[in-house]
Amino acid sequence: MPSYPLLQVDAFTATPLRGNPAAVVLDAAGLADATMQAIAREMNLSETAFVSPPQTDGADFAARFFTPAKEIPLPGHPIIATAQALTDAGRWGLAPGSALRLETRRGIVPVTHRDDAPGPRWIITQPRPEWGRHYAPELVAPLLSVTLEDIVSPPQTVSTGTPQLMIMVRSPELLDSLHPDLGGLERLTFEGDFFSIHVFALSGRASGTDVYARHFAPAAGVTEDPSPAPRAAPWAPTSCAIAASAPVRSSPSKAPASGGPGRSSSRSRATAMRSAPSESAVRP
Repeated sequence: MPSYPLLQVDAFTATPLRGNPAAVVLDAAGLADATMQAIAREMNLSETAFVSPPQTDGADFAARFFTPAKEIPLPGHPIIATAQALTDAGRWGLAPGSALRLETRRGIVPVTHRDDAPGPRWIITQPRPEWGRHYAPELVAPLLSVTLEDIVSPPQTVSTGTPQLMIMVRSPELLDSLHPDLGGLERLTFEGDFFSIHVFALSGRASGTDVYARHFAPAAGVTEDPSPAPRAAPWAPTSCAIAASAPVRSSPSKAPASGGPGRSSSRSRATAMRSAPSESAVRP
C-alpha cells in the first residue's frame, strides 16, 4: 500500500496544540476522490488538504480540501496550514513578502508571507464578494432558538470563495446562549444556496477584537468550526451593507463546507504552526 507524507498544522495560534488544526497530505497526485474523502473522514478534522502539482500556469501547487463529509472549494485555515506545511517540508522557499500561488477549485489563491510587527503571518487574498439569496428571519430564528428581534437584518448568503449564510445578531452574549437546531440547519442548507451558517455580532468578546462569531456546518459533517477564516471575510461587506441600510445585489453563488466545535473572536488575524499568523483579505 502506498504511503504519503502527512502533517497536522495548528492554524490561528502561536502555541502548539491550540488554534484550529488541519491535516495536510503531500504528494497526493493520483489519489481518487473517494480515497481523499475517506482519509478526511479518518482524520476527523474540519478539513484535510491534499497537495499535488498544479494544472494551471502561474500556480506553484494545487490543493483540494475535504471535510469529513464532502469537498469544500475554498476553505481558510487549511490554506494557511498548507502553506506552512510546504514550507516546513522544504517544498517552498519562505521569504518575507513572497507569495505562494495555490490552485484551488475557485482559481489561484495567493498566500503571502509577511514578517513584520506584531510578528510573521500569512495573508490569504480571497475572491470578490458574491451576494446570494435572502432568508426570512421567521425561518431562521427558530433554528437558532432566538427571537425575531434578536436578528439585526434579514440573513443573506455571501461568498468570498465558499457561500455562507450570514446572520447578524444583536449581541455577543446572545451568541453564547444559542441552541442551534442542527438537523433543521442541515435541511435548510440542502434546500438553500449556501455551504454553512455564520452567526455573528459586531462586538468582540476578547480584548482588541471587533466581531464575535460562531459557525455551523452540519451538512458538511462538522457541528461547529472554531475559527473559519473564509467565513470571516464576508463580515466586512455584510456589515457595511447593513450599516448603510442599502439593498444588496444578488448574484448566483455556488460551492460546497467546513467545521469542528468552538467559537471565534477575531479581526480575521491569526497564526499557523510555529507563529505564522494570517489575515484574510478580500479583493475590492
